[in-house]
Amino acid sequence: MPICERIENLCVNEGISITQLCEEVTGSRGNLSTWRKGNVRNDYLIKIAKRFNVSTDYLLGETDKPLPIASEGLTSEEIEYIKLYRQASPEMQVAALAMLEAAEKARLTRDASGEDK
Repeated sequence: MPICERIENLCVNEGISITQLCEEVTGSRGNLSTWRKGNVRNDYLIKIAKRFNVSTDYLLGETDKPLPIASEGLTSEEIEYIKLYRQASPEMQVAALAMLEAAEKARLTRDASGEDK
């Protein structure tokens, strides 16, 4: 399957157009015609892979397994959390981690004191 077709399928699954993705990744629509010809710059390819949580090997057609090896064993819900985290601004990432750390600290304190959950 050509690279552009794989990218388009990922876009459809996410409910966005390839034009929207092109603007998100490159800042303009101008690169879309080169993508359709199968020419995607390496830095854009990496951004697209991160955006969809797939390997660059998958985008390039080297494998039909979309998820990188590191995601094996994760639930679909965990993968979705990771995708949302990656798409968030650095400030939102810090806030999300702080919230999770606070929740875990509260759980540990509750467990140590023997309180019910």
